[in-house]
Amino acid sequence: MQTVESQPLTTTDTWPADVRELFDSIEHAFPPILQRRKLPRTPYKRQGSLELAGETVAIYSRDANMWTVGFITSRRIDSNQRGLLRILSPDGVERTLRCRVIRSREIRPGWFDVGVEFPTEEAFAESQILNN
Repeated sequence: MQTVESQPLTTTDTWPADVRELFDSIEHAFPPILQRRKLPRTPYKRQGSLELAGETVAIYSRDANMWTVGFITSRRIDSNQRGLLRILSPDGVERTLRCRVIRSREIRPGWFDVGVEFPTEEAFAESQILNN
């Protein structure tokens, strides 16, 4: 994963073209007014990784709140798996957070929309996300 110095926190310009295209199509397919989430998430675009049972996969986060992060990945991930999410926090520090997969669905052949939750509010303070 790139560091803060080599990647501005809010850019997706360096992401692969297929990932950028997928993000664009998701945002148009599910505008904010159609979201059915119990708790709203704030846009939070970061590249990171998810480690599950010793295997590490690249992830591209979409949004986050204090308890969850949504992202896309090119690997099928089963719900209820536990793992470690490595991602830049809103203050620019790389964090390793315990998480559990709460949702995983294929949104395009070879691409999956995944949601993970954290066991506590250890992830991101909402004020940090909103001020970023």
